[in-house]
Amino acid sequence: MKKLCVLQVTPEEPNADHVSFFENKENCDFYFVTHDADNKKALKYCPNTTWVDTRNILAELVPKQYEYYAFVDYDFIFEPKGHLGVLEQIIFDLEKWNPAVLTYYPGKGFITPFVNDTEYFNKHEYSIIPFTHCGMKVIHHTLMDWFFPMITKFGGGVDACHMFNILEIPFLKNVICSHKMTYRNDVNDPETPHNRSGAISKMNMDKMWHWILPAYKKSDILISKYGNKHVDSLCIKEFFVSLFKHSEIQPKREKNDINYFSQERFEKFFDLNHEWFNNINFK
Repeated sequence: MKKLCVLQVTPEEPNADHVSFFENKENCDFYFVTHDADNKKALKYCPNTTWVDTRNILAELVPKQYEYYAFVDYDFIFEPKGHLGVLEQIIFDLEKWNPAVLTYYPGKGFITPFVNDTEYFNKHEYSIIPFTHCGMKVIHHTLMDWFFPMITKFGGGVDACHMFNILEIPFLKNVICSHKMTYRNDVNDPETPHNRSGAISKMNMDKMWHWILPAYKKSDILISKYGNKHVDSLCIKEFFVSLFKHSEIQPKREKNDINYFSQERFEKFFDLNHEWFNNINFK
């Protein structure tokens, strides 16, 4: 079993730098799908699909023979901060932590206060930053059936990314943000649904949150802090980001044979009778 595969959604061709980093390596393979034009090397041509649709197709079609599955947006630029290359840094971090999810510190092009917080960046080699950008997620193989398929019920945009981050909550001590490398996004497509209308995107996030909120068992904490405003979809993000940034909670390393797919762990945070969880025990 190889350590890693990298998965990419792209219009016509994969990012050439990413191909050179990840394709046909000793410990890594590279797969992609396209949505604007067919490509003979792609797993599939997926016209008229949303970003989340194609992510789900990738998760379904990729061979299930890897320890980790890295979903990486095609327009990301990686900037390692040490002596290791891009793939070498990812492998190093996976072997160091055996995380549930690995991500990297956000650089220019992202709307987050962490981008300009050089003090926080320099203070840590690794930290826990909840609700990070879904453009870069490296997922432990035992959690693929927990996170996928991503939700499409509310449009398949930022609402699905927000839901993904909500589903990370049971594993937050094992959701590792490495400061050893940053990634940035110099391309911002104004025609993507979430960029065309921020108001519609926020509305869909709120709809998703109202739908899943009855299943979230820790909502009393949000109510005590935000009152009736806890029904705003961003309150849960604000709560967890503030908690981990200011409490100095340290990431947790797990054993090599860890199985993160734990019904007991899930049930501490979610009522699994909610319709979203009906199929978590089915491939």
